[in-house]
Amino acid sequence: MKRQSFMVLLALAMGIFSGCGGGGGGSGSAPPTKAEIKLSVKDTLSTGKLVGGVDVSMILPTGVSAKTINSSTTKTDTGVVQASGGATGLPNMTGTYTSSTRTVRILFPTSNGFPAGQFATINADIATGSAPVAADFNQITAVIKDFTVNGVADYNGAIIEYSVVFK
Repeated sequence: MKRQSFMVLLALAMGIFSGCGGGGGGSGSAPPTKAEIKLSVKDTLSTGKLVGGVDVSMILPTGVSAKTINSSTTKTDTGVVQASGGATGLPNMTGTYTSSTRTVRILFPTSNGFPAGQFATINADIATGSAPVAADFNQITAVIKDFTVNGVADYNGAIIEYSVVFK
């Protein structure tokens, strides 16, 4: 009988203490406030060829925006558009953001060329109450210039891939 009473008390104690987590409700994690979007040129280049320039526009989902230097310009603020991957350290990448269309545009002419793969990162802000998913960042248009053919040949229908990390 003592053993049964002890087991019942042990079970009750475990039930009571398992509910203690220190704090009330909530999902345990704050909703994201930033989206880090990495852009890549799909590897369609012949061996030894480099990308000579990129003109990419991405329409951000509703509730996502990019900071500009001030309200009277479309030039993105420092750190919003950055060269990354194979283009890290190369000069001349510029970014603009048009709030009325939620469009980030990256212009990146380069005399050095860079390999296919990741070339840019966009750091965007997510408004309170918005809950975008990675698939919402799919409105992209691009022109890619071939560096090794006098810098003028377009890769029509060039494919830009992206990945999104929410922070």
